[in-house]
Amino acid sequence: MQKYGKYRNIIGFLLFLAIRSCPDIAPSVSILSHYANVPNLFHMKAAHRVRKYLKSTEDNGLRYERNMKAPLLYAFCDSGFAEDKGDCKS
Repeated sequence: MQKYGKYRNIIGFLLFLAIRSCPDIAPSVSILSHYANVPNLFHMKAAHRVRKYLKSTEDNGLRYERNMKAPLLYAFCDSGFAEDKGDCKS
């Protein structure tokens, strides 16, 4: 159990961020969490890659100011239905 503790801690932290403030990492973290019981070096490297992505995008975000005139918000979505060949869920 102790053997995979570090990986599980990283995944728990990433899941918290995916739910609270970074929904863009949710698909990656979801896939990584499937391997929480038996992660290998590939999974650990992938988890660190997600952390590096978060570090490189920490200055991105939305900013709202009181004196802004009717701000426009544009949103885009790229859904991939049945993209995961393992369980046919997006």
